[in-house]
Amino acid sequence: MARKVDWNQEKGGCCPECGSERVPVSSSPPWRGGVKFRSHRCACGATFQSVQMSDEARLDEVSKLREVAVRTRAMEEELARLNRIFNYA
Repeated sequence: MARKVDWNQEKGGCCPECGSERVPVSSSPPWRGGVKFRSHRCACGATFQSVQMSDEARLDEVSKLREVAVRTRAMEEELARLNRIFNYA
């Protein structure tokens, strides 16, 4: 399976093996759900995919991560409360 790297507006797809910048794109399917995948083949022989997210998709992901953080914090607080109850008894 090809490795995945972040797409960079200035450097394009950078090879994870040798560090070459602007590695040519060998395949670029259409955007799906705010995400663009590009397949690359470097002169060093490495193949990899670069991933680009639209600003909307990035904001959506950040929002989801915040929701998870809030739920995790609530679960940790509940766990601490239950530990206090059980350790008291």
